[in-house]
Amino acid sequence: MLSYKDSLHVFTKDREDKETRLFVLPKNAGKYTARFIDSFNSKGLITDAAVNTANNELALIGYHKGHKFPFIILFNNFSNGDFFSGDHKRINLADKPWDWQLEGITYGNDNNIYFSCEGTKQVPATFYGIKREDISKLNKKKKEDNGSSDNDEPEMTKKGHLKM
Repeated sequence: MLSYKDSLHVFTKDREDKETRLFVLPKNAGKYTARFIDSFNSKGLITDAAVNTANNELALIGYHKGHKFPFIILFNNFSNGDFFSGDHKRINLADKPWDWQLEGITYGNDNNIYFSCEGTKQVPATFYGIKREDISKLNKKKKEDNGSSDNDEPEMTKKGHLKM
């Protein structure tokens, strides 16, 4: 859920069809029925959403079944609160099936994106931060893609924190 302009926007997590649905409610106290806006095939489970301070980019974070292959989806050029009406880019954060349970994302005033994960047997509870302009450098290809490595890629320390 996130606050955008005069409304609260709720993003669902659907374990069956792997889509997220967007609903909106007024911010004012009262009794309301959530209004459906749109759906998006996220091809995974969405766990959090954030909008940047300029209100022109939305980030969704999530993972696949079993907390595997986590991802961030960025949306731009959307109309008002219909975030799915614009362009999107998916950033895959792992190239192997780690148990990496990403649950939170936010934008900082310092042009950084921050995200967090709960602790699992493979990845400790961690808070990450990366400059917004570097987020695409995190995009991973699954091992079977045989993609070439990028020497410009942000490095991870043993604790999983991004070096900046």
